[in-house]
Amino acid sequence: MNTSALRLVGATRTAISGLISRHRRNRQPTNVLVAPARSADLRMAPLAVAAWGAAWVGTWGGLAGLAAAGTGVTVGLAIAALRRSALLLAVVLVTAVTAGAGMVDLYRVRHGPVAMLATHRAVVSADLEIRADPHPITGTGMRPDAAVIKAAIVHIQGRGGTWLVRAPVLLVVSGPQLAQWFDVPVGSRLAVDGRLDRPDRGSDMAAVMRTHGSPVVVEPPSPGLRLVERVRDGLRQAVADRRQEPRALVPALVLGDTSGLDAELAQDFQATGLTHLTAVSGANLTLLLAFLLAVARWVGVRGWWLRIVGLAGVV
Repeated sequence: MNTSALRLVGATRTAISGLISRHRRNRQPTNVLVAPARSADLRMAPLAVAAWGAAWVGTWGGLAGLAAAGTGVTVGLAIAALRRSALLLAVVLVTAVTAGAGMVDLYRVRHGPVAMLATHRAVVSADLEIRADPHPITGTGMRPDAAVIKAAIVHIQGRGGTWLVRAPVLLVVSGPQLAQWFDVPVGSRLAVDGRLDRPDRGSDMAAVMRTHGSPVVVEPPSPGLRLVERVRDGLRQAVADRRQEPRALVPALVLGDTSGLDAELAQDFQATGLTHLTAVSGANLTLLLAFLLAVARWVGVRGWWLRIVGLAGVV
């Protein structure tokens, strides 16, 4: 009896242990898929490098660079066709399109009607759009006070010809009506008579235009630009009672309005490599949009209204 009882107890214990082990096995997944470590996706890196390199070559204008770009595009197309590589084909297409766009823009600036007239220092009549605020230049000795303004010529007449163009120029204004130019809002279209001259080597301007007359507004800025100008005026008034440097720096850092920076302060920005802080760049827009969208989400804005908030922030 004792032996039978011991055997029964042992068999019961073994059965219970088997049930427990089976239950534990059933609770664990039978096929555990271990995901491999994900490596960094660098497929966009060659496209970015190709775009930057092609933009540099296309806007450089050197024959050696253009020949190298053409040879690279031809060889790349051949290799992409032989290897049937979609990534290499995309790199070649990005290179060709970016370099081509840069070459077209460079030719328009350096070899267009405005550049040809500037080569002959022609006296012209032009309609131009103001692109930036005037920067004052303090006169020294026999040199009078002046202002430089970035603009774009849209219609030009001179040397017996008339052209519809869109060429960037640097407008140099001087004379007794100089103060009137500081009241012209950005985006205005003006009729200007002046003399063209060639820009400095490596400049992104088609010409330098010098004038001594008063501004003649042909067309006011668009409604969007007028709204922007109201915001800029409000910011200037908000810091009007500050010292000179803060009064000039706040609009420059917030809105890219560098009209209040004197020559010494602008030179300090260039010497320290901080001129990007006064530009309305993509990074600044990204930070602005990130803040606006975060606030909009926090107050409950959703869907298409978020896109409208973002668009309003960019405008």
